[in-house]
Amino acid sequence: MMTLKEYADSRSISYETVRAQAKKYEKELEGHVEIKDHHRVIDDYACDFLDKHRLKKIIVMQSDNDGLKHELERVQEENEELKDAIILLQKQLQDLTRQNASLQENLARTDTLLLLADKEHEQFERVQAEIRQSHDALIESQKDLIEANEELARYHRTFFGFYVREL
Repeated sequence: MMTLKEYADSRSISYETVRAQAKKYEKELEGHVEIKDHHRVIDDYACDFLDKHRLKKIIVMQSDNDGLKHELERVQEENEELKDAIILLQKQLQDLTRQNASLQENLARTDTLLLLADKEHEQFERVQAEIRQSHDALIESQKDLIEANEELARYHRTFFGFYVREL
């Protein structure tokens, strides 16, 4: 003896299906269905009867097994191709990631070298400006020296050791 719920669970069908089937065959199952503790309980005869009548209504589906097999094989082949493609793309991604890291390192080095070159260029320009200033100062000194030499050339030594300016 088992409840309708236990019967449904043992057959992997819903309780509602069993309840509807028991109600449908209520006359045939008379005396084999009892109510105990507010639950319907069926005996072995009722279980066999419900099994037989339920099995009569099984729907048989015809299928094209060969077609399904070919479709399954095609899908499996496509799946393998996609797996290979994914593996290839992952390798390419790893290579590109390595290249990207290398390029970023090179970019950092280049930026550092450019900063150093800019500093050296600024220093070169400062030195060049200092050289121009020194050159200008030297030219001024040379002009002053030439003027002093010209002025000195106008003086002549006299007999007594003095110098006289020529007019």
